[in-house]
Amino acid sequence: MSNLLTLKKELEKGGINLCYCGPISYDVLEAIGKNIRERLEKEEKNQYVGKKVFGLFVEAVQNIKDYSDEIMAEETQVTSLKSGIITIGKKDNKFFIETGNIVNNEKKDSLVEQIKKLNSMTKEELKVLYKIERQKPIDESTGRGGLGLIDIARKSSEKLEYDITAIDSQNSFYLLRISI
Repeated sequence: MSNLLTLKKELEKGGINLCYCGPISYDVLEAIGKNIRERLEKEEKNQYVGKKVFGLFVEAVQNIKDYSDEIMAEETQVTSLKSGIITIGKKDNKFFIETGNIVNNEKKDSLVEQIKKLNSMTKEELKVLYKIERQKPIDESTGRGGLGLIDIARKSSEKLEYDITAIDSQNSFYLLRISI
């Protein structure tokens, strides 16, 4: 029980008011998303900020769902679900979203390079890149268009913060912080 109390105190100290850790499904996304939307409508006076937080939350969860290399099989489902952790908080009157998931070390370098590239671009350059990438066909092997991180970088109020920590010789933990 003391572990939960410690966790609660750490979350509060960090300004985190929502934390989810586990398998990511559309049902989870919908349930948490509904909760976030309702809380933001009640608490956030600036509707634009509330919509931005919600939109970035959806995109961040989608990135975990698409790119996490941690797979959890649910007993009630035939298919396996990707897993990760996501938090939403507010500190110093600014919202933030943090996501974390396991990535294969083979993907680590390209992920870091992509974030560095996006962080080096202006908002206008990100907008142009997004339009260019949107015109490209969706990757048939993955069913993805690769727009997620670009869109997140466009909508974030600051440069993307990230950290990649080695877990073992095959996997690392990837943390992404989005400021709003």
